[in-house]
Amino acid sequence: MHKNLIPGSLQRLIAGLVLVALAQTAAAAYPDKTVRIIVPYSGGAADTMARVIASKFSEIFKQNFIVESKTGANGIIGVDTVVKAPADGLTLLYEASTSTFTPYLYKQVPYDLMKDVQPIGQLISYPYVIVVNPSVPARNFAELVKYLRDNGNRTNVASGSASLRVLGELFKQIVGVDYTFIPYKGGGPATISVMAGETQMAFQDLPTVAPLVAGGRLRAIAVTGDKRSRILPDVPTAKETGLAADFVVTSWHGLFAPANTPADIVNRLNSELNKVIAMPDVAARISSMGADPAPGTANEFATSFRSQLMRWKEVTTRAQIPLSD
Repeated sequence: MHKNLIPGSLQRLIAGLVLVALAQTAAAAYPDKTVRIIVPYSGGAADTMARVIASKFSEIFKQNFIVESKTGANGIIGVDTVVKAPADGLTLLYEASTSTFTPYLYKQVPYDLMKDVQPIGQLISYPYVIVVNPSVPARNFAELVKYLRDNGNRTNVASGSASLRVLGELFKQIVGVDYTFIPYKGGGPATISVMAGETQMAFQDLPTVAPLVAGGRLRAIAVTGDKRSRILPDVPTAKETGLAADFVVTSWHGLFAPANTPADIVNRLNSELNKVIAMPDVAARISSMGADPAPGTANEFATSFRSQLMRWKEVTTRAQIPLSD
């Protein structure tokens, strides 16, 4: 009988090194098939940027990355497609900050974003803008707050999406005002209603309203980022007014994988994603949207993402927004 001449501690070390080597080999071989990037919305900035990333990744990884639209239920169908996919890095999710609002606006959501997705990295961020019809007698944040307090729920606020409704609820809670939400099917109709005077105010994405503000068709009162926008440099942040220090919210785009996707694959995708958004042609496209690149690690994005989920859960619970079926 042969005795095992290798001590147990050394055996464990060797086994660990073998596992690491196997994981590194798998990551190096990734991807060995076409990768799908699921976009839960049709058209718009998310679809455009997802296609930019897919094209760059196809070149970098020497494998096809394709974009598939899986729309419906305010993004739920697309997210659910990715959540149910194998955790092999071959199905990814290109998602926007809307995803952090959605779980708290429906009676039934078939996943738990806290544990069912793996954040890979954030691509871009940009603030929302508080805009009013030019006839509203408010030219700055303090005057807007006074106007809202004087008029109460007689002020109509256009809401083009559930997420912007939640943003408006946060504003109510922080500033201590009231108004009436008027729902519209999309940001376009909501913005048009403010310009036409059907509603007096809206919270809207910066890329949507920046040209209208520049053209005088809307008045921008404040942006919701932690710094002024280079696109609207004369518009203050809500934070700097001193009346809404906690009203700091940005819209973002990010890349996700199913939970339990191997860390080596996640980290490689994150590394390449950061390189892509720094490329001059991609950076120029991001700038043209009025957005800023948002590089960082997967862990940093995961921490921010989960913090936002908790924040919006608290806001929606306090606001008692009726849940959709």
